[in-house]
Amino acid sequence: MLIAHSALLSLPKHDYLDLYRMIIKADERELVQLMVTHGMAPMCVDFTDMKGSVGLPVNMKKISDSVWRNLSPLAAALAGNRLVIARYLVANWFLTPVDLVGSDQLKDITNVQKRYRKSEIHNFLDEYMSQPMSLVQLSFVAVSAQLGETIGREERVRKTPLPTGLQDRLLFKKENCSMDFSGVKM
Repeated sequence: MLIAHSALLSLPKHDYLDLYRMIIKADERELVQLMVTHGMAPMCVDFTDMKGSVGLPVNMKKISDSVWRNLSPLAAALAGNRLVIARYLVANWFLTPVDLVGSDQLKDITNVQKRYRKSEIHNFLDEYMSQPMSLVQLSFVAVSAQLGETIGREERVRKTPLPTGLQDRLLFKKENCSMDFSGVKM
């Protein structure tokens, strides 16, 4: 797979639409793990034109267009009811500013989930939204967003006065928590 050989680092942003589509449509845990461990920066994409082509669960079709215009990896996992992927992204801080607790995007997804049956995703969102993020995690997400997209990111990260360990974490080249592959059909 090209992603495992750092091809991801040179992908233009519009190609991420296909990656996000795979997160929503299928249980692509291996793909997400590669994204988190091979240098992809978490970013939002405009998914508005593609949302009709991914076979969304009925309740997720009610998510507002503002979420689809600024879709993060976490929101893609939530829209596809991919709980394991959502937990993995949060545990590895693979987040964007729209994923922060209390954001309008997460509130919209939570409200859509509440209107329908109580689901594991709804329970996860209740848990996630009820716990304030640590100042370290909030700062990490803010700095990560300021460092920008994947192309040229390593150079920008290495120029910061941050400790090497934090720089390495901002480069997303290894996971802090492992992906749960139990129950995945191979």
